Amino acid sequence: STVVVQDMIEYLESLKNLLNYPAQKICPGHGPVMEDARAKINEYYEHRLAREQQIIDALRASGRMTPHELMVKIYAVELDDRFYGVAEQQIMAHLAKLEREGRVARTGASFDEVYFLPR
Repeated sequence: STVVVQDMIEYLESLKNLLNYPAQKICPGHGPVMEDARAKINEYYEHRLAREQQIIDALRASGRMTPHELMVKIYAVELDDRFYGVAEQQIMAHLAKLEREGRVARTGASFDEVYFLPR
């Protein structure tokens, strides 16, 4: 089940909180029942951390990138271009989290923001 995350910190905290529940199954509004709730929640959590690492690795390799450049670098291989807007929103949610943590920085404003790893 795909979600669009607005606040990555809150989303990851929610996933961690869900691990405290004794749920055995997840019954989404669409798609099949997920039989092992704990494994699926962990999978979602680990997927987001892996995506975060891809962003950091891309910035480390390229120096400075816009959210759109990051999205193309990270998602273009696996995603139909009809979904690029949603993918870019996900990149922005990760960047906001990383920026609040002091792990990335940015220059520019709105349409010309460029992100980089602070020294």
